[in-house]
Amino acid sequence: GALVRYPAASLARGDVAGAQWWAGEARGWVAEDELGTGGPAWVFDDAGAECSLHWSERTRRYVHVASCGFGATTIGVRTATSLTGPWSAPVTVFQPPESDAARPFVYAAKGHPELDGPDPGDLLVTYAANSFTFADLLRSPGEKELYWPRMVCVPGGGSDVAMRISTRTKSLLRGFILAGGVAFMWWWYHARF
Repeated sequence: GALVRYPAASLARGDVAGAQWWAGEARGWVAEDELGTGGPAWVFDDAGAECSLHWSERTRRYVHVASCGFGATTIGVRTATSLTGPWSAPVTVFQPPESDAARPFVYAAKGHPELDGPDPGDLLVTYAANSFTFADLLRSPGEKELYWPRMVCVPGGGSDVAMRISTRTKSLLRGFILAGGVAFMWWWYHARF
């Protein structure tokens, strides 16, 4: 993964022309038109197309959460004291059970520090489970089990390698799915009529 930043005032205006890329310790942040053929520095490999990156005030580290692999994946967490690295190797904190299914497609792991876990310092992580066979989405049990968000709890925000799924987290997930569907239906009805 490479890092890019934009001036906040430019983004507020919708202007994305002022990109600055991290070009490594020697060059620092460089305007896009000054990068040259070498391009930006890689901060770490396999950042993930869908992932999350946040600052943890508790651990005083940046935390990157992503699905590792393709198809049958695990959820990995890596950390760094500086956004530009060096970053730790990814630590597997959870193997989704859906990765053991036939034709698994497990992806999009993201950390949600804005949500409270059962214990202080826990990190709630969501991911998606799908199938490479479209028909699986239309028949039982796939129609009720696939393509719904999953939520798991990483104790200590990934500092512990062990993973647990608490009863409270399962209840939160059921509430999230139900509330999300009801909220969407309310919005759709009132936006159209």
